[in-house]
Amino acid sequence: MSPQEIQNFFANTPLGHAIGVFLGTFLVVMTADWSDTGVINMANWQQWVIPAASSAVAVLASWLNPQDQRFGKRAFVAVPAAPAAPVKKAAKKTTKKAAVKKTTAKKTTKKS
Repeated sequence: MSPQEIQNFFANTPLGHAIGVFLGTFLVVMTADWSDTGVINMANWQQWVIPAASSAVAVLASWLNPQDQRFGKRAFVAVPAAPAAPVKKAAKKTTKKAAVKKTTAKKTTKKS
């Protein structure tokens, strides 16, 4: 699976969105528990339920929103692609640079 396909999965599917929200929330909950107890303990069931519930609520809210382009009713409507505009190449401009007059520095001598 290419990185582009993985990115598309997380951005455009309800399951990918839920996984992303779950991982982000789980990281915050684990960090908060670690700062409180000083230990990362994977056996605490609240650390798994809180991110799972919040990710489910986030995806459900997106799915129920009819205006949401990812999961709402409009997500499955085929939108015709706009034709690509022709790309024009910029014309090369030729400019002449002004000639620079090279001079040598003159030595100054003090008159006595």
